[in-house]
Amino acid sequence: MLSLNSKINQKVLNLLFLNEDKKFYVNEIAKKIKEDSSNVHKKLLELKKEGILSDQSKKKERYFFLNKEYPFFEEYKKIILQSFSPESKLKQDFEGLDGLESLYIFGSYVEQGKGDLQVLTVGSHSEEDVSKKLLALQEEMGVEITHARVVELDQEDPDLKEVFSKKHIQVF
Repeated sequence: MLSLNSKINQKVLNLLFLNEDKKFYVNEIAKKIKEDSSNVHKKLLELKKEGILSDQSKKKERYFFLNKEYPFFEEYKKIILQSFSPESKLKQDFEGLDGLESLYIFGSYVEQGKGDLQVLTVGSHSEEDVSKKLLALQEEMGVEITHARVVELDQEDPDLKEVFSKKHIQVF
């Protein structure tokens, strides 16, 4: 049975489920999730043995990717993306940030469950603090994150009307 107790397993699976059509080599994964490459390699081999990952060698690199034929693929995808999702990470990292009133996400992640994130923050918070946190999250998750900030939500603003007419998630 696949163990989700390991932080490295959680980070690896979150990265791969958010980028489920991509293949990553060991050092690339280690860098993105900020873990030691030998520990990551060990966990990748365990996940491959379990069957949720497959691998492929190209030249001198060994690439790992999700095995979509794994019997419990959809169940684990749902668990990982709900438990370690961008929403939960954003809420954890940003809730309580001085001056930040609310945070919304848009983009292909919201539309399709994978891909890039567009983040809208509302409030008088520090742009620098938000940018630093989003950059770290972008590196950890391996997804592109774009950001826009407004001081207050103006329901009559045509740009905001367009944004909110699309599928979105209010994180808080």
